[in-house]
Amino acid sequence: KSQNISLSEAKSFLSKVMVYKEFAELVGMVRAGTAVKYGVKSDNFATQVPGEMNANSKLPIVNDTIGYQNTNIRFNGLNYPPTSNIVREQLKTELAFRESGILDDSGKLTVSAIRNSKLIPLSDGVIKNPAIVKHLTKDGSNISDWHKMTTESIKLSNGQSLQIHYYKNLKTGAIDYETKDFKVKGVVKP
Repeated sequence: KSQNISLSEAKSFLSKVMVYKEFAELVGMVRAGTAVKYGVKSDNFATQVPGEMNANSKLPIVNDTIGYQNTNIRFNGLNYPPTSNIVREQLKTELAFRESGILDDSGKLTVSAIRNSKLIPLSDGVIKNPAIVKHLTKDGSNISDWHKMTTESIKLSNGQSLQIHYYKNLKTGAIDYETKDFKVKGVVKP
């Protein structure tokens, strides 16, 4: 309900509310501090935090890390050790293509990358590699509908310019991601 009160009554009331609020905050801080320091169960504080809570101190190792030393990174069907320069450069290149809007998060070409791609003229105008022809036409399509394409170039931080080459069926719009010719053109330099 609303009621008319004088200015001095309003100030007195607000002063009491602020004192109560500050007291409630203080009680909350004391409870939280006590729970953390002594491991008292209170809301989410179920166990004592070891040692002092200092953001600059090292955290204790609570268990051994198992198997990390032997973990390999699988990239494009091959296994590499985690320290491999090949993997680093491949991942940097893939990230550059993603950041440029050429590849999406699944590693496939974006709609705009496909739209902005250019045809690569082939000698005799058709794809000749028998293994590639067999793969591209396994769905019954005609090899003359498939064309080699290139995306726009991107520039890496080392100044190198790269693009992705791939096959596209100009009748159906299908893109081939499975053959070896879906690739970054050129050797990625460190």
